[in-house]
Amino acid sequence: MRRINFFHMRHLIVLCFLTIGFIVSNIVSPHPAQAKVTVNISGGRFQPMPVAITPLSGEGRTAKIGRDIYEVIKSDLEGSGLFRVVNPASHIQRDATPESRPRFEDWRAIKVGALVTARARDTSGGQVRVDYRLWDVGTQEQMVGRQLVASVANWRRIAHKLADSIYMQLTGEEPYFDSRVVFVDETGPKNRKVKRLAVMDQDGANVRYLTSANEYIMTPRFAAKAQRVVFVTLHKRGSALYLMDLQTGRREKILEYADKMVF
Repeated sequence: MRRINFFHMRHLIVLCFLTIGFIVSNIVSPHPAQAKVTVNISGGRFQPMPVAITPLSGEGRTAKIGRDIYEVIKSDLEGSGLFRVVNPASHIQRDATPESRPRFEDWRAIKVGALVTARARDTSGGQVRVDYRLWDVGTQEQMVGRQLVASVANWRRIAHKLADSIYMQLTGEEPYFDSRVVFVDETGPKNRKVKRLAVMDQDGANVRYLTSANEYIMTPRFAAKAQRVVFVTLHKRGSALYLMDLQTGRREKILEYADKMVF
């Protein structure tokens, strides 16, 4: 059974939060976006905006990746509560592509507010490329057109980035789908808990463990655009605040609080 000097730990936690707050506030800054078409939320009868996304076509391996990308985009948008992705079975125009102008009367007929035309393709070197266009069905104007390229293993990143682009253009708010969550994973019985620092995509996919099972981890926070994490470790000799680079796995001790603890 573990016993910790909670009087000293309380001071450590306060100090760590102050340090973490200082680090984060000095290296992270917001970037507001401007919306061309706005999603208005008022009262208790809000209805999500109907958005149509054409199935991402492709052949062989790209066909499955295209279907998977579509499902992630749909999950991201609908999970926000602001959008409803229209069932492809209701699409009247079935030949819409990023290279052609949509037949807007067909999309107005099924009451679509915004349309995404997209295509997934293989590229050399084991990469997948997605071309897409976001259209305002009401004004018949293109809102954004982009091309995203990533390795096949990172196809989910493409999906989240595309969902982010749609969300930002339609709401004017900073998107969050291509983001990660840092947390302390706990396993084992109640009297022998194992705590590990972990990171995952905001939708729960791609869980990766950052520390071993023999460390007592507390209060993880992101810094520097989610490429570094600050966290506290407790041990028998005291505790320490670390800064870890997520790409390299290297960590740097920022400060140490020496106070013998009994575990």
